[in-house]
Amino acid sequence: MRLLVAAVGTEPDDWAWTIPGELVVPLQPCDAADPDIGGLGEHCTCGCVVGFLGVVSHKGTTAAVVDELDLDRTQLELIAGDADEADAMLAAAGDFPIGTVVRRRLDHVEAR
Repeated sequence: MRLLVAAVGTEPDDWAWTIPGELVVPLQPCDAADPDIGGLGEHCTCGCVVGFLGVVSHKGTTAAVVDELDLDRTQLELIAGDADEADAMLAAAGDFPIGTVVRRRLDHVEAR
């Protein structure tokens, strides 16, 4: 299954406190970042707009890489906590080729 794992970014504004290679999910936007609840992303200083959260370390990174992991849907839902989060993890990896380093801004994930 194609998923995102933590990577160490190479851009000057990258940061990473995750365990390299751990599964990551997009961070949930805070009130200052979420335009659906009145936020204006540029006022957010916590990193939720650009970060991914490690499912083991519970820490963030700005870079992730697409990897093929030997998991089935049931295992992914157990790791993710529920079906919606599992869907979000699959969607974030999208159709990018294995090895693609990606970044995000709110709900948009793109190759670097």
